[in-house]
Amino acid sequence: MFKPPLHKSSVCRDIILEHSLHLKKLSRVSSRIDNSSPKKMTHVYKNSKGKYLEKTVKESILSTNKILVDKLLKVSSRENSTCKSRKNAVSQSRSRKNGEVFRITCENFRILNKIKTSRPYYSSEKMKKEYRFSSTLKKMISQNAGRVPRVMNFTQFEFNNDLAGARSSKNFAATTQYEF
Repeated sequence: MFKPPLHKSSVCRDIILEHSLHLKKLSRVSSRIDNSSPKKMTHVYKNSKGKYLEKTVKESILSTNKILVDKLLKVSSRENSTCKSRKNAVSQSRSRKNGEVFRITCENFRILNKIKTSRPYYSSEKMKKEYRFSSTLKKMISQNAGRVPRVMNFTQFEFNNDLAGARSSKNFAATTQYEF
């Protein structure tokens, strides 16, 4: 079949026409998935329960504050004469308890002085030097990690077969060379 030679202008016109048809088809395409924003739910943005709980908490705080203020007013309105002065009950073992408290206090001071005067076991300067040294080593290792080529991982079966073929000294040199 003979096809007449095409002119450049007709080819360009055809390409432009095909492209415009393509764009029209793209504009008519509807999505299979609904990507529109979800409906506004009133219970989410109104948060009625949260407001109700906040209101009840405020009311309970106000009521307890009112009760406390009433009690304080009642206590402050009392006269001093109505309050009876009570003598502290005298304990028979009070001197023994005081001696025990004094002994414990002295022991605590002795331990505190021992802690203050003791030399530290760990040296902070030594620890700082070790940290700097380890961080420089870590930095050097991470910088040089890209220079070492990675060897491909073999499965156990392939590895065993390669070892079986490499038993002879002639094959050993050929099997230990890797391509990178």
